[in-house]
Amino acid sequence: MSGAMDQRETLLREMLEALGNLDFAKVASLLHDEASFETPYGGQSVHGKGAVLDMLSTAMPSFVRQMNFTLHALYPGADPDLLIAEYESEATLIDGGRYANRYINVLRVKDGKVLLFREYFNPLAITQALGNR
Repeated sequence: MSGAMDQRETLLREMLEALGNLDFAKVASLLHDEASFETPYGGQSVHGKGAVLDMLSTAMPSFVRQMNFTLHALYPGADPDLLIAEYESEATLIDGGRYANRYINVLRVKDGKVLLFREYFNPLAITQALGNR
């Protein structure tokens, strides 16, 4: 079980670091071909590695320069491919503003890659940070 936990935790940490650095080549290397990226409170649900990469590489650089994530807690699922995590972000926006949020993430792994990356966060924090763009 600890080996599976280590793989899930490693993938989550690598994914957050890559996203924070806007390193989409690294994100691509972490995603399963059948990957899904979902933000139920943000209204996004994208399926397939290419679609996930297109969405992330378009959306994130349009408003953020860099994000720093702080991981607070990990909850391994009874399923060895499942991990629940709590973390927060701080970011510098492209206009110099600040953005911060807290997240609950459901991560599912398949064949050593990220199959599901589902983030629950407060969408009002994004709206407030971006103002009325």
